[in-house]
Amino acid sequence: MVVFIVTMMVLNFLFGKLAGKLTYYENHLLKRDHSNSLTGKLTAFQFLNTFGVFLYIAFIRKDAGVLQTRVQNLVVIELIIGNIQETIIPIVLRAFKQQQKVDAAAEKKKNYDLDEKDKKGGDSSMKKYLSWAFVKKLWGQSRKQILPSSTTGVVQTMSVRDQLDLDDAEDNADDDFFEMYKQLGLIVLFAVAWPLGSVIATVNNCIEIKSDLLRMVRNSKRPIPSREISIGAWYDAMHFLSMLSYVTNLLICFHTTSYGRSLLNLGTSESYLLVIFIEQMMLALRSAYVSGTSKVPEEIMQARAKNEYQRNLA
Repeated sequence: MVVFIVTMMVLNFLFGKLAGKLTYYENHLLKRDHSNSLTGKLTAFQFLNTFGVFLYIAFIRKDAGVLQTRVQNLVVIELIIGNIQETIIPIVLRAFKQQQKVDAAAEKKKNYDLDEKDKKGGDSSMKKYLSWAFVKKLWGQSRKQILPSSTTGVVQTMSVRDQLDLDDAEDNADDDFFEMYKQLGLIVLFAVAWPLGSVIATVNNCIEIKSDLLRMVRNSKRPIPSREISIGAWYDAMHFLSMLSYVTNLLICFHTTSYGRSLLNLGTSESYLLVIFIEQMMLALRSAYVSGTSKVPEEIMQARAKNEYQRNLA
């Protein structure tokens, strides 16, 4: 499993670089067209690189036990790695920088007579950063960023100078969408193999909302907002996963395992016909729900079409 995850991450990284180069050479007129083209390449490769393995286990090997274990392990490991990268590491790095400033100010105030070795950052400075006292100070700085004060009851605010020293906000919206695409595919395509995955993903996403807010407010400058009509090709990619999930979950119940056939006492051909019937009924119900819900007013649709036409002419 570890080899599979490492290989998957390496292939995703390499193809991401390749897809970026190919999309750059396509020379799209608009940034939105460039982003949609790049999204299409990344999602198609991700589908084959990650989901293809689980589809093989489900419908070629027909091993429900291995499918559940692999999906469970990959989802949990992805969530752990994502939270460490997006929450813990930025908080620790920010606390480390803050503690370095505090120590530098304290040493300057006390006017210590440092020798030349210490001024050049010798072994004594490194020993200080590896000491248990510095770890305790680092933990104190981390708590100030995320926990309210015991006396005031509010999180310590940042001064204007500290805000100016923060790094610029990164435009990583595509990375967040890509992470959600992988998580959605693992959850909905194989929902019957591991039903608890949707609950764990929901809890993790609620926590991630707060961690992303903390990252944008405390660890970087405020991002500059920009308006977009929609999420672009990401909607089509996630819509494809949701439509495909009808087929995969029904086939897992009736084809990978014999639970559905034994419960209804059906043969192989009869079970396939039932899968097709249920899948068509679910699509019909979905279409009825979409058509019955409120849509965007016609005048807004015409205004958007006009703006899109004028933008393409520019």
